[in-house]
Amino acid sequence: MIATPTSQEFDMADAQTRIVRASYLGMILKDMMVGGMMIMFATHVLGYTSGQTSILTALAPLILLARYPFLDVVNRLPRFNVMFWGRMIQIVLILLLIVIPPEMLTLWVLLPIASAFVISNEFLLNAVFIPAVSEVTNPDERGAFLGRLRSTTQTFGLIYNLGILFVVGDILEHGEHRVLLLIALAGLANALFWLAPLKDTPEREFPARSGRTIMNVLRTSPLMRRPLAVSLIKSLWEWPILIIYLLNGLNMPAYIMSLFIVLRSFGAISAVRFWGRQADRKGFRTTFIYSFGWALALYPILFFIPDFAQIADNSVAFYGGVIAVSVFAFFMGVLTAGQNVANTLYFTAHLKEGQGFYALNLLTALTTVFLSALTALGGLALVKLEGAGLVTAQPLLGGLLWSDTFRILLIAFLSILLLIGLYLSAQISLKTPQSPVSPAVGGTN
Repeated sequence: MIATPTSQEFDMADAQTRIVRASYLGMILKDMMVGGMMIMFATHVLGYTSGQTSILTALAPLILLARYPFLDVVNRLPRFNVMFWGRMIQIVLILLLIVIPPEMLTLWVLLPIASAFVISNEFLLNAVFIPAVSEVTNPDERGAFLGRLRSTTQTFGLIYNLGILFVVGDILEHGEHRVLLLIALAGLANALFWLAPLKDTPEREFPARSGRTIMNVLRTSPLMRRPLAVSLIKSLWEWPILIIYLLNGLNMPAYIMSLFIVLRSFGAISAVRFWGRQADRKGFRTTFIYSFGWALALYPILFFIPDFAQIADNSVAFYGGVIAVSVFAFFMGVLTAGQNVANTLYFTAHLKEGQGFYALNLLTALTTVFLSALTALGGLALVKLEGAGLVTAQPLLGGLLWSDTFRILLIAFLSILLLIGLYLSAQISLKTPQSPVSPAVGGTN
């Protein structure tokens, strides 16, 4: 039984430093296990089809729903113990990927590994992350601490992604993937080193258990209205179908996909302060309108990306495609940063006293279900159109533009949802507080 320290015994400055140093590779691990790098591993190393990769990326996140009957239990456990054991589970999962031969990593073997990562990352780490931050920071320093934390994780993420860019070639090789996993393993060992000495956070509050808590949040929390709808549309920035289409449909080489990941990270890092100033001056309503509106102009850039299997390396069409990918990825990162800033301010302005822990977890659950359903439907559409030969890109205007049925449907669908997001943003009342009123939301892991 670990005793809860008093405020006098608990060194808040030391806890803040340890949280930052334990989070160096936090963002990268998610990409390695359920994001773009996992999709590239499944496609290039394991030879998964578009349908198999879609099943993996649609089903693995749904295990997150298993945490909701246990929210009271997780909320009562020592915060840093939960974070420590979450990272320990991730070490075991990374080791499994290193030692299991690729021929044995069928979909039904890899899916439980990816699902276990989601449990460790979302069920454990991210469920307690924001409460832990709020308990080791004072209100007047919380924003500065979160800014330092996000800058650190993004910078190390960018350095890691730059390393990937120089390691991989046309396809991701198994040996290359193992090297990347070993680096991730070192990052996890670093996290354990910094988390291990931490005691439980002080001044813990334990609300009475109630089976009706989540239903009460659904009925009464302001987050379950327009903020939920905006969150659902914002989740499109993480839609795996786009990466699956680029890798499988357009035969994008691994090093260009690595460039895509690097420039998306760089765009997000370079734009955070810009969006923060915009939000401070004009509020999150205007930030939402800008980011949704500019995104409508971003997605048509996909028409400039060729099928890389149909063109020669170092040709005009090849370099035109690389430029299109680079512009799209960078500004995707820029707009994602704007959405994240606006979401943080918007959500915190709608938190009711005593509901924050449950409301934010429920919002995450509903967003996850929505994104998983979209991924499953997108994967089904991609497989059906591949079978009908409608994903093979055709050159237009002498190869300046490239088009196929799936690309047209993808851009049309995203444009409709972005227009809905733009409409919802325009309807946000100017009377809504346009600055944070409680701890910022969103994890870094």
